[in-house]
Amino acid sequence: MNDRIQYLLSQYESNNCSREEMEELFYYLRHSRSNDGLLKRIVYHVYEGIRKNHPSFTYVDRDGKLVSTEPDQLQAVLGQPPGFDKKVLRKYTRIVVFSGILIFTIITGIGIKRLSNISPGEETAMSVLTKKFSERSEQKYLLLADSSQVWLNASSVLEFPDHFSGNVREVILKGEAYFRIKQVPGKPFIIYTAHSGKITAQTSGAASCNVKAYKDENEVVVAVSQGVVSVERSDKQMAELSSGREVKIGKIDRSVLEKNIEIGKIAAWQWGELIYDEAMLTDVIADLERVYNTKITISATEKERKKISVTFRREIGIEEALTRICGLTHTQLNISGNEFFIEPLSDSK
Repeated sequence: MNDRIQYLLSQYESNNCSREEMEELFYYLRHSRSNDGLLKRIVYHVYEGIRKNHPSFTYVDRDGKLVSTEPDQLQAVLGQPPGFDKKVLRKYTRIVVFSGILIFTIITGIGIKRLSNISPGEETAMSVLTKKFSERSEQKYLLLADSSQVWLNASSVLEFPDHFSGNVREVILKGEAYFRIKQVPGKPFIIYTAHSGKITAQTSGAASCNVKAYKDENEVVVAVSQGVVSVERSDKQMAELSSGREVKIGKIDRSVLEKNIEIGKIAAWQWGELIYDEAMLTDVIADLERVYNTKITISATEKERKKISVTFRREIGIEEALTRICGLTHTQLNISGNEFFIEPLSDSK
């Protein structure tokens, strides 16, 4: 985890920190223990670099106190003397101020108010946050500390603690996963979907559900095969799903479509069944790129937002799968090496 925190601090320091990365950084902070030496050491390491290269800047000492080593020089900087780069001032002001907040929060044990979907609202202590990946064309099985089970689909990431020690159980999903959640009285289970506009799925009892929330797809899809799962967006309930119910939530247009679904079709990807029901062509193609680990280009751009419904077995292969899709979209398939192109029909056809 320390490498990830160092990376996030570096992104912030260089003014390249995205909103998702900022939220993740606060997530780590909120879940650290008040005596967590790891975060302290990382932040202090950042300060050592700042103090070494820019000794005239204000910094925070090891007791969390703000210290100005050379007030006159700092005042000169703030007065913008000739030749001084304003970007340098802004850059180090950002990291000094923000890191000061980090140190103060860690030392005193004061929590930070929830900022986003991946900053939980309950007081929880995560001693270690584990991150598990699945590669393209790969599926992975995970067993969590509470005996809940997770199956990761291709190109997915799940972040979770080594133990659930607070009054909620929380994980972060990027991609798609099927959850078989064990009931723990008084400890609801919450799935935060990164890159999806603060959409969460949570349950207080035993439940099984599939959550699909890839960054490059237009919708977040939650389907329940057992139990009851509440789906929220920015703390507002979008749906309460029971067994055999599914909801699709648009990331951009914020549409909400809830409907019945056959339980046997939920997470059918686990046994090689690829099912797309009124799915946008771009989302289907993105999914097939992950499943078959290949590159697919839609040259027929006017077809990109067309919605299609199709089902086939994974073992039929990418060429046959795309041929069927081309038949549904009135396009043609061209192949060059390991790259596939969905193109408009030629005049001769």
